[in-house]
Amino acid sequence: MPFVELGEAHYIGDFIGTYESVRNIQQLGFDTHNDYLKEFREKLADYLDARNILKEEAEEMFRRATLCPPTTYTETYRVHYDNFVDIIPCP
Repeated sequence: MPFVELGEAHYIGDFIGTYESVRNIQQLGFDTHNDYLKEFREKLADYLDARNILKEEAEEMFRRATLCPPTTYTETYRVHYDNFVDIIPCP
């Protein structure tokens, strides 16, 4: 998934990972949240083209990536779980 491919968190293998040292957009090499979102959207398009996810899933993942600028998808999940699940922008 895009958040894995972009290196937002450290993953050991399979689904084993940690949210202790989640990287922010600057640590990932992006200058702005919009730059991050552009790359996130491109990774989602790759998954769509490969038929690994549905269009609806890609749309929902992208909406979740935009919820709490300037945080990443994974940061939003970790810190703002209620907003993430309900797809409500952060205050």
